[in-house]
Amino acid sequence: MDMKHLIPIFVIFFFMSTTSASVALAPSSSDTQSFSFSKPQGDQTFSILSTDVDPKLQKICGETDYPIECLTTTIPFLDENVAIIPVSILKIETDAIHNKTKEAIDKAYEFSMNPSTSRLLPLCLKTCINNYNAILESKQRIFDAISIRDANELSMELSHNMEHVFACEDEFKEAKIKSPIAELNSLLVKIITNNKNVAINLVLVLKIEIDVTNSKTKEALDKASELSMNPLPQGLKNCINNYNAILESKQRIIDAILSGDTSQLSMELSYSVENIFVCEDVFKEVKIKSLITKLNSLFIKVKPFT
Repeated sequence: MDMKHLIPIFVIFFFMSTTSASVALAPSSSDTQSFSFSKPQGDQTFSILSTDVDPKLQKICGETDYPIECLTTTIPFLDENVAIIPVSILKIETDAIHNKTKEAIDKAYEFSMNPSTSRLLPLCLKTCINNYNAILESKQRIFDAISIRDANELSMELSHNMEHVFACEDEFKEAKIKSPIAELNSLLVKIITNNKNVAINLVLVLKIEIDVTNSKTKEALDKASELSMNPLPQGLKNCINNYNAILESKQRIIDAILSGDTSQLSMELSYSVENIFVCEDVFKEVKIKSLITKLNSLFIKVKPFT
């Protein structure tokens, strides 16, 4: 079944799951503010709907705080050309934040043009529009952070977006006016929260792929050591040295991922790939068929660039 055909079903359940959501802002332990949501119904709904969802998308959205919103804002933009991986979902959800923010701006302008019983309402809406515009301006910075896998920058931009939504709602709270755009703000917070969840998972995926790379390098090292007992030890000795260099880089790569140091990460991964090519080049130079080409090829395929 085409997942786009499921949208009407998702939308029905989406509104059912959000009607009970409380949009009141309450201070947290860190003196920041957050929307308070009732989540059990949403989780139950997700378990009902997830049988018709691509397992990979189900896994990614299932690990977010608001899986229903993850599905409803993602599925319409998926086709056979979109790989269902964390990076793709991050980009789609970033577009969803952008589109919902534009919708919120339109709503704010609409309400500001209508006669109001409170003279403070237009002032509150003006503050909201300024904050929404700040969110729109962050889109390219978020895309740039996703492209270079800068987890720190991505987290910072998403956190700023969350603060902009809270700042909008704070205006109504301080003026003691009911927010006419609370529902849209509530949805924005959910989408932004989900994007932060996926960003965290992206870092975990990178770490897992590093572990896979490390495991395959050890396998190649063992194979090269075994073959070096036969003739042709010189070429294999170079390979063994290069494999050891790759193993030694593992902690530096993990440190670069955790610190968001994309330059260091790119450099370390490039060195690892070069070490593999150098290994294969040794066999080419002496015009001997490499006995570990298959392992070297597999290593290149599992390198954590995507």
